[in-house]
Amino acid sequence: MKRYPLISIRGGYLSRKEEMQLFKPQLESNLFALRKNVFAFVVIFILIFICYGNTFQGEWHFDDTVNVVDLKQVHMKEITWENIKATFFAGGDRNGHIYHPVLYRPVAVFSLALNYYWGELDSTGYHLFNTVVHILSVIFLFLFIHHTLNVPKLKKKYGGNSYSIALIAALLWGLHPIQIDSVTFVTQRMASMAGLFFIMSMYFYVRGRLFTFDDSTEQRTIKIGLYGFSFIAALLAMGCKENAIMLPLAIFLFDLFFIQEITKRNIRIYCMVFLWMVLLGLLATYALSGYETLSLDTLLKGYERREFTLYERLLTQPRILLMYLGLLAYPMADRLSFSHDMILSRGLFQPSETILAIIFIFAVIGLFIKKARQWPLLSYCILFYFLNHVPESSIFPLELTYEHRNYLPSMLLFVPVAILLINGATMKHLRKRIAFMLLLPFILIILGCQTHEYNSVWKTDKSLWGHTLKRNHNPRAIFNYGGTIYKMGYLDEALNWWGITAAHNEIFRENHSMNGGIVPFGKTINAARTNLMIIEFVKQAGYGEELKKAAKNMRLKINR
Repeated sequence: MKRYPLISIRGGYLSRKEEMQLFKPQLESNLFALRKNVFAFVVIFILIFICYGNTFQGEWHFDDTVNVVDLKQVHMKEITWENIKATFFAGGDRNGHIYHPVLYRPVAVFSLALNYYWGELDSTGYHLFNTVVHILSVIFLFLFIHHTLNVPKLKKKYGGNSYSIALIAALLWGLHPIQIDSVTFVTQRMASMAGLFFIMSMYFYVRGRLFTFDDSTEQRTIKIGLYGFSFIAALLAMGCKENAIMLPLAIFLFDLFFIQEITKRNIRIYCMVFLWMVLLGLLATYALSGYETLSLDTLLKGYERREFTLYERLLTQPRILLMYLGLLAYPMADRLSFSHDMILSRGLFQPSETILAIIFIFAVIGLFIKKARQWPLLSYCILFYFLNHVPESSIFPLELTYEHRNYLPSMLLFVPVAILLINGATMKHLRKRIAFMLLLPFILIILGCQTHEYNSVWKTDKSLWGHTLKRNHNPRAIFNYGGTIYKMGYLDEALNWWGITAAHNEIFRENHSMNGGIVPFGKTINAARTNLMIIEFVKQAGYGEELKKAAKNMRLKINR
């Protein structure tokens, strides 16, 4: 019989049977952990699938037309390198004309092309893909939190309940109805895919960072492989949406808070490394997109088509962040909306809430930076939220508000909530313990019901924009509701809605009404009907001379 060396102070050898007995507890422990993880995965899959299953037949909405239905580069009928390459550089083709093809979120756009290859414009496959992405995001979030709570610095305090905390936090995040914009809105898979690869990158980084190995080649390869997976996931995240650019800083803070000590020396080292990475990122952006992407003129030019300035946007964003936090804390379906009305902050005291919001946010950030040594986990979760809002809540000339912008930043916000629930469920006082144990399923049921209800709003264009109008009467909601009515054949009513849009917002009228309201209709209805529509639309909207001339030229073009 073959003998196996015994690692023991008394020396000797073990038989195969004795060796299996020795290692049986460890094998059983690993098997038990695997079963627990599989149980968590199944629970996540079932709950998410139930909540999102009522919109697999949903219609196309808003930017879906530009990014999927009308974007030729996405309509891939054969998988060839030329077709794949075309999806990578689809950023310059909009509204039927190419102004400068650029590299634009290649990973996410390529996924849209694959959906078209498999099912063309049948929306079911697109919605199913988005839901699977969301399920995977919840799973990797669970794994990331679970392993984070078992780092040496946190294990003593949270390790015993790490599985429960991770599963509860992941479910609270995954079932929250604010994620619907990133899941049910097909185009915003860009946000959900970026979130998935972002948290995957952090998960593999944690595994690699904590993986201890001896001098064997096999174990060294495993550690390098984990870091390699983290790097690949990071690239994929940035290939889905630009806000993933905060990933290196999120990893640096993780390492500083949970692995290294927060000292002045370590902070200086991390700052230097981060600055070098920023420089490399700027050089890569310059190489891929050119100098214009980084120029101040390009940035300011983007504000020419907005009804707000850079200064006003920066002043308004703190109030918007507080609004997002309110939606996260009280997530009723009737409070959520595709588009929100926000009174612009024209100055620090216009409205007065502006200065209060700025003070509150800076005070919160300052507090948790100061308390990072004392409360490392809570501080990291809060700073993670504000950190990942920076790209879309700062200087760039984007729309003011969108709920899908919370997909990535809110990933860790529910960890403190889960810890509170677990601590309550393990209290010595029986009644309090029972109350907390009943509170968790109650919260999950409420979140699931609100998600299912708000998902039904996204089933049709009319229900989506109708719901939006109940919450907000902004030009975009009014204009798109008019477009929905037009598609249903109610031209007079549609013209009334468009007239209201033009009367309320000059900039919106100039940027959208001709291209979004008149020009496409010339392609779908006869010229005579179009002439009457244009005349009536121009009259009701009260257009200036330039737009009247444009309408006249459009009539001539259609008649020809």
